[in-house]
Amino acid sequence: YFSDGGYSAFSDFHAIQPRGGMLLAASASGDEKPILEYALGKGRIITSGWRLTCYSDPRNVFFRNLVQFTSNALNYLQTPAAWVELTPYDPNE
Repeated sequence: YFSDGGYSAFSDFHAIQPRGGMLLAASASGDEKPILEYALGKGRIITSGWRLTCYSDPRNVFFRNLVQFTSNALNYLQTPAAWVELTPYDPNE
């Protein structure tokens, strides 16, 4: 978990299913697939269909998880030797 609260405004991949990227995380309920990785040129990007930028909420009991996820993602992206082969997510499978 990244947050124990909702957001007043956000985008998501609920109505529009992402395609082509590798699924990295699903919601706890499994309905939404918010975090995917894509190859872009010689690099990689990690997308989030959720607004995960609630770093200033002192009441978020999952704040450390959010910080750890962000740190892990940034470390992974800057280390091409650690990149894994991408298996594209297909919402129809």
